[in-house]
Formats: sequence, structure tokens, C-alpha cells
Amino acid sequence: MKDLSPLHEFVSARVVYQNAYFAVRAEGDCVLIERTDRAFENPSVLLLEFQAMLKSIAQVDRTRSRLIVDVRRPSGISSEEMEIAMRDARIQMMTGFKKLAVLVRSPVGRLHVKRHLREDALTDPRRTKAADAFDSEIEADLFMRGRT
Repeated sequence: MKDLSPLHEFVSARVVYQNAYFAVRAEGDCVLIERTDRAFENPSVLLLEFQAMLKSIAQVDRTRSRLIVDVRRPSGISSEEMEIAMRDARIQMMTGFKKLAVLVRSPVGRLHVKRHLREDALTDPRRTKAADAFDSEIEADLFMRGRT
């Protein structure tokens, strides 16, 4: 039986960055950023780790590329300072891609991320051509392939 998940194509994809917080893979016009379950110790560490990770995709032509961000493993942010740092990092990570899919664990997580996408203006076509959150890999795959 064929694997229908959007992540199956990344099994043998080139790993462009990996540390305790992230695994980044690239295949064709698609980039996958997976968050691990390791929590950031404080806002400074969060911002430093995001900057290091973002260097790995600095050469990607975002206007022609699709981004999948898988945040199903980490737990939620615990403080207002961390939330502010995460907002800044998230905008830097997600802005400008042709398509953006964020994978979450639950329907509640999907609503939470959809709110962030709106508040961060990432659903604005001038910032990202198409962006949405999913708790189903199959739905994310259909979206990324333009079948929804």
C-alpha cells in the first residue's frame, strides 16, 4: 500500500541541519522542519537556535518552495517571554514560502496555529501564497499538492 503522508518523501531526503531542537530536510522544492520534543531553556536559547537553523535554509528560494513545519512533538510554550520570542522566530521561519503547512497533534492545536498564522499575517498573500495548519498528514499532503 502506498504511503500517502507528505513526510514519506523525506525518509531519504537530504538532511541539511540537525541538532537537539530541529531536524531539517530538503527534497526538490520542499523543505521539512521538524521540531524535536526538547524544550527551549529560555527565550535567548530559542532565538539562537532558530537563527542557527534558519542559516541552513538561507539559500532556499522561498517564492518557489514549499515548507512543512512539523510541531507535533514539543509541548506548549510556558511564558509570555517565550511566546514573544517564538512569534518572532516563527515569522522569520515561515514568511515568503509558496506554500506552508504546519502539522500539529490535535484539532485544538490546529485552531491555535491557525490563529497564529492570521495574527502573524502569514495568511496574507503578500507574505505567503498559501498557509494552513493540519492535524492530518493526508490533508496537509493534499493541500501542499494543490488538491484541496
